[in-house]
Amino acid sequence: MAADLALVADVLPDRASVAKDLGVMNIAGALLFSIGPALAPVVLAASGGSHAVLSAVAGACALASAGAIQRVRQVR
Repeated sequence: MAADLALVADVLPDRASVAKDLGVMNIAGALLFSIGPALAPVVLAASGGSHAVLSAVAGACALASAGAIQRVRQVR
């Protein structure tokens, strides 16, 4: 993890705002751990308690994330 953060800090465009940018990255990563558990009961209620539907929604989110990251071709 430390090597990942060092690489991220190296490729950020503005050295003066590295701390702010790393903070935004941390919020983006941690926010998902709050949204997922909040939305799971909604999906379960809408699907009649089907864990298969919940797993399908989680899989669709994972595929959407993979598709979104594929658009990143290079760093500046």
